[in-house]
Amino acid sequence: MKKCECPFDLSAYKLKANNEWKLNVVCGLHNHLAAEHLQRHSYAGRLSANEKSLLLDMSKSLVLQKAGKFQMQQLLDDSAKHKYIECHRCEEGSMTVTDLFKVHPVSFDLLCTFPYVLIMDCTYKTNRYHLHLIEIMGVTSTHMAFSVAFAYLQTERVDNYAWVLQTLRDLMDNKILLEVIVTDRELALMNAIDNTFPNA
Repeated sequence: MKKCECPFDLSAYKLKANNEWKLNVVCGLHNHLAAEHLQRHSYAGRLSANEKSLLLDMSKSLVLQKAGKFQMQQLLDDSAKHKYIECHRCEEGSMTVTDLFKVHPVSFDLLCTFPYVLIMDCTYKTNRYHLHLIEIMGVTSTHMAFSVAFAYLQTERVDNYAWVLQTLRDLMDNKILLEVIVTDRELALMNAIDNTFPNA
């Protein structure tokens, strides 16, 4: 409302006597039409009660590092619900997730249309699980960037990067050949690229 300087204003306060809320319309005027869709509103993207409960449980148990069977199934069900293409790998003999890769089908279609340039960057220690997050971006013919995929990695080693890149390559058609891959000189990533996309 502040961005478009809309004068609409509400105030709310809680009554101490009966513990109820009182809503007061300060100004009921708008300087814009009502939104037809709610995609950009935070209300539409809110978590359901089940998602809040799952997120709380995941936070308490560090589920991405110590994922139980139930939590892992929930993650996979969530991916299926949002139609993400998801791949993961676990430690041998356990359900502990070491690496998790996701790509949205629309993003993958864009990659198939513009498979010439990829930008890859990895950040670390920016989440409570201290996992490394690698984001893979593509570039269109009009120089616009788009998100291709992202993955959580247990470590920044050649093996982890190679798994992510091989997973991406397995999704791609063999006719699609990457020409340029831009990185920030992460040596482990560069070595993995040399092995997976030697012609880039």
